[in-house]
Amino acid sequence: MACSDHVGITDFFIAEHHHSSSIHADWAAEGHGAARKVTVKVTTLDAFFAPETGRRPPNFIKFDIEGGGTHALPGCRNILKEARPFVLIESHTVDEDKAISDVIIGLDYCAYRLTDRNWVEKPAATHPDKRGVWGTLLLTPREKYDALAQELKRI
Repeated sequence: MACSDHVGITDFFIAEHHHSSSIHADWAAEGHGAARKVTVKVTTLDAFFAPETGRRPPNFIKFDIEGGGTHALPGCRNILKEARPFVLIESHTVDEDKAISDVIIGLDYCAYRLTDRNWVEKPAATHPDKRGVWGTLLLTPREKYDALAQELKRI
């Protein structure tokens, strides 16, 4: 099952190299030849962790889904708003940067960029702005920022 912004089915593109397989056809085919299309079930994390499922929402979410954050992040807005987990996400495209930016701004998160070990200073900006959203990021609920910032200083 794939993580998306809706519950149902969607096309998934399997590329020759697993780093290129994606819900995005252009990502899967870019520079790697044709990708094989399959149909997969999809769900949102909001639906997967809905109260009626009996599953507890996560405290930590890791996304490295080859551009798929553009679909997965809108599908977990309730979890991000209510459970306030930390999110580790690797952004691969400007569209994914924008989806991450929407979370930071709309849901009151801070972002620490592991790629260059800096806090994102301009959350509305994306690549190539050095102070914007890009690379591998640890999204932190604002109310947990001070504690995390202290821990990061020790590293």
